Amino acid sequence: MAQQRMSAAQTVEVKLVRSGARDELKQVARQRLEESGWTDEIRQLCREFVATQGADSVRHEDIVAAVKPAARAKVPDHLKAELLKRIRDVLEG
Repeated sequence: MAQQRMSAAQTVEVKLVRSGARDELKQVARQRLEESGWTDEIRQLCREFVATQGADSVRHEDIVAAVKPAARAKVPDHLKAELLKRIRDVLEG
């Protein structure tokens, strides 16, 4: 039986987990997002969505679907660049 090849994303994930860098990257991302005000901004978007839909009728999945595109777009470019550099460093090291 032929062994399936891992996708590039899976290969990166495995290397990040094995090196311990994955948890560090998550921690850095959380900290930088908090520092930039992104977390508060996204929290406010969620509140606004719930207010317009009615708290009794909205599901978690609905909030995520509504806010996710804006949340991704609002991640600061400098944070994306920093995380990408750190990932490259792990892969090259």
